[in-house]
Amino acid sequence: MRTLCTALLLAGGLPALAQDAPEEAPPQGEAVEATTDGDAAEGDEAEEAPAPDDLADIKAKIDALQDTIASQQAQIDAQAAKLDEQERELDKQRDGLTKVRLSRAGEKKLKFDVTGYYRARGHVFGAGGVTDSGRVAGALFDDQPTTGEFLNQRLRLGFKVSYKDVANLNVHIQALDNVVWGDNASKARTALFAGNPSLTGTDGLEVPSFELFRVWTEFKIPIGQFRVGRMPSQWGMG
Repeated sequence: MRTLCTALLLAGGLPALAQDAPEEAPPQGEAVEATTDGDAAEGDEAEEAPAPDDLADIKAKIDALQDTIASQQAQIDAQAAKLDEQERELDKQRDGLTKVRLSRAGEKKLKFDVTGYYRARGHVFGAGGVTDSGRVAGALFDDQPTTGEFLNQRLRLGFKVSYKDVANLNVHIQALDNVVWGDNASKARTALFAGNPSLTGTDGLEVPSFELFRVWTEFKIPIGQFRVGRMPSQWGMG
């Protein structure tokens, strides 16, 4: 009886003992195998590391990229310099336009201009080799070396009134036109003391002392310029 109870107790306590017992360490052979697998993995990683030739190629590519970046940066700097130069040129043009606008704003609407000249001309007429002696024959000239010597004169003035660049009025006058110096047809014997000398031209006829010979106006219209009056002409040249 005692022997049976002891056997039952032993049979019931075996599972509990099995559960409470610590796990057994793996066999030494398995641990050696795991260690051998780790060494193999480290060997594979060592085989995958880049070779020195690959590193040189990578460095060469990096250097080429740096050179390309430097070249592009130089081009960007050159473009920036050109843009700065163009900006300065635009500033100069703006300043010039501003000065032009200011000058035009300060211009007078009406302008008055005077032009003209005074001219004196001398004439000497001779035989010109017509006679053997080179002197003028005939009783009138009394064998003189020349047939005549004289001076004539002319005064011309031009007046122009302009309104901006839209319209203008032109007036030309002339005075003493080709009048001979010292001539006094009315009192030929006392020319030096004459109070009212004549106005004789080179053709021997009297001419007016003052003449208004040109007057015309010009003004702009949407399709061009309109001119009216008595004006000079250059045979189609305006």
